[in-house]
Amino acid sequence: MAVVSCWLTLAAAAMVALLSPVAAYGQSPRFDMKVFLGPMNELEVDARYHDPSDIDAKLNGTRVIPMWLVVRNRSTQAVRLDYQDLHLDLGRAVSAMPLYPIGGAAARAMLRRDGRYDGFLGFLTSQSNDYEGDPFSRVLRDGRLNPGDTKSGYVFFMRPDGVPFTGFLALGTVAYKPAMRSPATESDELWSIAWIKQKWNEIVNGPPPFRKSYALLLGVSDYTHLEKLSLVNDDLIKMENFLLSLGFHVVRVQNERLTLANVRSPQEYFAEKLTSEDRLLVYFSGHGFQRVERGQERGYLALINAREGEVTSQTTIAMDAFVEWARRVPAKHLLVLLDSCFSGLAAGVTDVSIETRGSDPKPDPQTLYRLSSKSGRYLLMAGNKDQKAIASPTWKGGLFTNGVVQGLGGAADAQRDGFVTTRELYPWLREYVEKEALKLGRTLTPLIKDLEPRVSEGEFVFARGK
Repeated sequence: MAVVSCWLTLAAAAMVALLSPVAAYGQSPRFDMKVFLGPMNELEVDARYHDPSDIDAKLNGTRVIPMWLVVRNRSTQAVRLDYQDLHLDLGRAVSAMPLYPIGGAAARAMLRRDGRYDGFLGFLTSQSNDYEGDPFSRVLRDGRLNPGDTKSGYVFFMRPDGVPFTGFLALGTVAYKPAMRSPATESDELWSIAWIKQKWNEIVNGPPPFRKSYALLLGVSDYTHLEKLSLVNDDLIKMENFLLSLGFHVVRVQNERLTLANVRSPQEYFAEKLTSEDRLLVYFSGHGFQRVERGQERGYLALINAREGEVTSQTTIAMDAFVEWARRVPAKHLLVLLDSCFSGLAAGVTDVSIETRGSDPKPDPQTLYRLSSKSGRYLLMAGNKDQKAIASPTWKGGLFTNGVVQGLGGAADAQRDGFVTTRELYPWLREYVEKEALKLGRTLTPLIKDLEPRVSEGEFVFARGK
């Protein structure tokens, strides 16, 4: 029987700050995360929780953090997982010590002692999910899981006095550091900077010629007036998990948290500001639409309250403006990915020429190092200005996004040198997406554009293990 020891990280929300206490309970954003734990992904875990900062604010400072977990054993042998094996890391910047579970009876007693018991139950039962009933008697049970078995229940943690919530939540056990990480902490230890340095050293015999790698993932799935896009959430999680595995600092912002104001200032998402020695990947997944303005087509990204064909500063973002804001970030390397309908319009209303220089035949380690030392800024779009994006459960999300992850994961590594460059990715991605779309009787042609004023001398290079 195996004992699984590892970490599960839950991204509560991007750049969460403490809120002012409010009396009303109301609906609070709920987060659902599917992850896999163990060296061989033995356990599949569905974690359901609420932004602890929001709970803290609504309940006037409660220190109890509830999580609902559904755990399934995917392996061929029994796996043991006990309630007390788990602990919660709030990030070194907040607390050097992790939080350990408290029993259901202890959580109930503490809430009653603090006078917050009724408010806590009222908040949870107002959320229309698994929180109904008596949560304190439904804790995650101890014991082993046989192959194919599932168990579920609550896990309660208590925040010590004086320790704030920051949005960083890493749930795991002692033996393993996080397999996935969330945005609020940027220490080298938590973000596997050592991993990417080691990979560069293995392949090019030297450290990476850039400082840090950041990713800002944006998306809308729960549209109020437009068709809901449930697979967008899957795309965001897929991109987040993949980039985290490559040592990126990832911030994910979605649904009602995604506004025009916060997209205009991407620097505000990161505790440590991006510099000219850093790299930034910006990704959007959601509805896009087109309209004619002054005789020219212009593309728009739809925010959560968008209505078909309507353009307002509160509900839409012009695609070309979105790209321009990203270009202003002083990063050495920039890669903007748009997975939306009519995304080709992001290339600009006056210049829709698509530029690519193809793939170098055999980039040696010295060439790769040189390319990643120089500035490179690129825009990749799911399709042209007249095409609608494609999503399906077949790819567990968008076809374009699935292609990007597969390509950067190694499928586009034509030279098998442990790196995937933008130049390698695009030809492979275009062929992959076009072929998969044809199987559905559709046409989708990804596009690439160089965002430098002239021509990018460098590359956004993704390191992969050999």
